[in-house]
Amino acid sequence: MLTTDDQPFPLVSNVYPPRVRVLSKNKMSIQNKYVCECTDALFAEIWSMYCATFPYEERRSLDEQQRIMRSEKYTLLAWLKDCRLLGFLGFWTYEHYCFVEHFAIHPDVRSQGYGTRLFRSWLRGIHKQILLEIEPVIDRTTQRRYLFYTALGFTKNPVEHIQQPFHAGIQPLPLELLSFPDTVSADCYQALKEALKKEIMPCFIS
Repeated sequence: MLTTDDQPFPLVSNVYPPRVRVLSKNKMSIQNKYVCECTDALFAEIWSMYCATFPYEERRSLDEQQRIMRSEKYTLLAWLKDCRLLGFLGFWTYEHYCFVEHFAIHPDVRSQGYGTRLFRSWLRGIHKQILLEIEPVIDRTTQRRYLFYTALGFTKNPVEHIQQPFHAGIQPLPLELLSFPDTVSADCYQALKEALKKEIMPCFIS
């Protein structure tokens, strides 16, 4: 699941070094930081923001987050400005695609263009198809989120996509699947469904 702001902000660079990247505009600099351990001092701040941003049914337990942090396929990326957290992105990398799990901008800096700027800068460094889930458009909030991603070049796919629950006892959730830069192929979508079932989503044993 994803949250965004909806005001565009111009990019100033499309260079993507593998570990640290600085985007600058005037006296403002933004730094990427890859958070690899739950013991990282920055993780506590990200986790607090994560829990405040996403409702219970749309987020993992801490134990589940610790599990996926051990996977080489999962990446937790944070953006910092003057040592302050701007936002974070959690995503999975597979051979032919990346799957975006959670994306959020800090409440203090929403509607200032950071969502568009930071997500677009990340997009430019990924050279494979990108997939993400959003809620169906039912109100102004979900419409704004959908328009945010379509403005970045994402396309809605005509598939019946169901998100399995993050917690036992919660019903599966119908979602829209968006892809960039093209619609998802049948083979790629099947690979995503298998990854969601076997690795990405929690497995509950009744």
